[in-house]
Amino acid sequence: MTSIDALVGWRIRARRTELGMSPETLADIIGLETDQVLACEAGRRRAGAEDLIRLCAALDVGISYFYD
Repeated sequence: MTSIDALVGWRIRARRTELGMSPETLADIIGLETDQVLACEAGRRRAGAEDLIRLCAALDVGISYFYD
């Protein structure tokens, strides 16, 4: 994975935490396994385009949140 994957993962975790949401809850909302969400947050798994769209909706952010 790349440093961008790590940055996106960090932002996923930061926003989820800001909202007081557990990894399990986020996984349920976006249709992934909890381990997959945690792997994305750690930068070990790349969040694909479809995942990012679901993450934006679940975390109430625009796509630019992950890449600014």
